Amino acid sequence: MKEKAQGISRGQLWLAVLLMLLVDVVIDPHTAPAASGAQGVMIGVTIDVILMAAMTYPFLRIMRHPRMQRLFTGDDGRDRVLAGVLLIPLLLSAGAGVAQAEGFYRFVSDDRFVAWFFALLVLAVAFYGSHMGLEALMRSALVIGVLLAGSLIFLLIANASQFSVENLQFSKNLAQDVGNSVFSWFRFPGEALVYGILLEQTTEKRGKSFFTVLIVFWAVFLALVLSEELVLGPFAALQQQPLHTLARIGSISVFTRLDAIHVSVWIMLSIFRVSVYVLAALRLLKRCLPEEKRRLWLTPLAVILLAAACTLGFVLGVPVLQDIVTVSGLLASLFCVCAVCIRKAGKSV
Repeated sequence: MKEKAQGISRGQLWLAVLLMLLVDVVIDPHTAPAASGAQGVMIGVTIDVILMAAMTYPFLRIMRHPRMQRLFTGDDGRDRVLAGVLLIPLLLSAGAGVAQAEGFYRFVSDDRFVAWFFALLVLAVAFYGSHMGLEALMRSALVIGVLLAGSLIFLLIANASQFSVENLQFSKNLAQDVGNSVFSWFRFPGEALVYGILLEQTTEKRGKSFFTVLIVFWAVFLALVLSEELVLGPFAALQQQPLHTLARIGSISVFTRLDAIHVSVWIMLSIFRVSVYVLAALRLLKRCLPEEKRRLWLTPLAVILLAAACTLGFVLGVPVLQDIVTVSGLLASLFCVCAVCIRKAGKSV
């Protein structure tokens, strides 16, 4: 696969990463209801977003450093090790994304695709999207972003008549609910790795940062969690997919059961996230392979590694695999920070 000289704007990358993060907002990755009210979830998610920012700040800071760019784009053994370390959490994130999309489709649909067949379809579309190139994939982010915004706005309008302040619940054991929410939603965002890796492809030196992505993600998350409880009351905490429940019960005039449209947009969003992960993983995998073997081995090896990651997602479950992503992501970012510091120290001697 030839690597074209491509360039995207910071705004395109910002939007793409935001859409990737919002997948977990519209499709709950947990396999069981949270059993915590909106009050505990909102405080817990606020703490988790602060932790996300703290975890990703060192990595994103060194990814802007010129030495890190040379380290990433070089071809010596140290660069291949670095690319391989970053590749692991990206592959696992892609596998978790496929398993999450399959679980959601199985939950909302009467069709009973075999898990591996659904994974095959998602990966085929994701590979096609990644091979279209970075610029084409980032352009599609605008279309998907408009569709998602329309879906969420329409969802809120359809349920606005059922909003009731009386449905808001006040936790009797707030500390426990907050602790459960922090533990449940805590993860290292693989999207930060994507942002750092693709940052070198942007045509602007300055622009919107990853931390503004987290702020918008946090605001949308809180707004939707609050809306779920305003409509469903105490039953919101008992729903496995609370946003889909709103999609099913919401209606406007003669239009009812519009949840199929929402589900289509959300599945499309999930596939987009997997496509971006695959694109970033292919870039790293290409750095891992010797130049003379890239043409022959790049695609087959990528298919094998992604199939293994998807298998882990189906066997272990999305929450467990996301925990593994958190550990591997933290270790990978720490490795990058140490690599740059060591190289800087070597240059200064």
